[in-house]
Amino acid sequence: MMLPQAVFFACATAVDVHRDAVAALIPRNATTTLWQFATTTKPIVNGGPGGVFSALEQLPATVVEEVQAALSGRLPDVQVPPSVVFGHEALPSWLGPTELPRRASEDSVLASTRYVCEVAPQRVQILLQIVQALMPQLVRDAQGRSDEDRSARHLAVAVIVASALSWGIRAYGIDSEQAAIGLGLGVWVVLARVMARLAVRVGPVAESPSPAHDKRPAPPTMVSVPATGSRILLCDFGTPDPPDATPDAAFAANGLVVAIAGGLVIRSGSSRTRALVTLSVVNAEPEAPHAKWQEVVDVSFTTATDVSLVGSGATLSLPGHGDYRARVHARRRDVGVEEGDNAGEEYEIVVWPAPEAPERVLVATDRLGHRLRRARAGPSRPTRSGLPSDRRPVP
Repeated sequence: MMLPQAVFFACATAVDVHRDAVAALIPRNATTTLWQFATTTKPIVNGGPGGVFSALEQLPATVVEEVQAALSGRLPDVQVPPSVVFGHEALPSWLGPTELPRRASEDSVLASTRYVCEVAPQRVQILLQIVQALMPQLVRDAQGRSDEDRSARHLAVAVIVASALSWGIRAYGIDSEQAAIGLGLGVWVVLARVMARLAVRVGPVAESPSPAHDKRPAPPTMVSVPATGSRILLCDFGTPDPPDATPDAAFAANGLVVAIAGGLVIRSGSSRTRALVTLSVVNAEPEAPHAKWQEVVDVSFTTATDVSLVGSGATLSLPGHGDYRARVHARRRDVGVEEGDNAGEEYEIVVWPAPEAPERVLVATDRLGHRLRRARAGPSRPTRSGLPSDRRPVP
């Protein structure tokens, strides 16, 4: 498909005018998660509009929500006449029966994006071509910037171009703003994967490797992990027990995680969810957990080999066998209990070498953890805040 030069010029001009303002709206914690996800997960092998929607569909629901909340109602008004760009697409005038209730916010982004990819693929193809043509400019712009700043600016470019190419689609029954946000996210993931594959990591050039550099921990790995029987298992290759062999009563001590021979078992909210899990190894105890986490627990475990997340194919390479400490973070477990498989449960496991020590609850605020801990403690005593004592963050 030939890219109309007038359209490219209009979109490139819009990017120059609006990029900084749009990038400033995007939460930096969301761009960090997006970059980790895009560069550490394997893409679904398909291209064009299908690949864009697949990339969006893989993203954590919480990240889509954060970006949507930041950009809704604040996208620039860039108009590219559909008759010039899209010809005669003959879009149908409805998305679905009008009597159906409006979907949740993240579903609105997905539904609008899916609809455009299916019935107006020419728009998505042109979007991909424009962003690809802008890639040299994106690389130059990113020099000397942090991962978070670079990711925010690149996402802003994708959303601005998507907004321009979604102009006028509202007349066909689609929320053009939601479609622009979804298309921008999907295209950005595709772009990030291409840049990572080509090793286009702009920024300070690394010095020649040295033995000291080889001992540095690897960057975090983010993977999608299936939960079996509401259990997520991180274990070495000799661990005999499956995840569902750990009863709920075993989680009564902290409401989240149990150390077993050779690894850990984490209690998820949904019984069959695919949770997003970030794995990392550090040299020493990490800093205090981010406020986004609803449950955080430190536990000790011993392993004789590297450990892996069952069902994900992800392996965590450890410096050696012996005693380790793990900080397990969780959020959206309550949503998993209530909504099931598509809740977007999220976990982070940070491991570092350390002698065995008592487990420590750092944050304990979700309802599932409260219910599991009550099995040990009995009815909770009220506090001045009105919350049960085991639901307050522990310093």
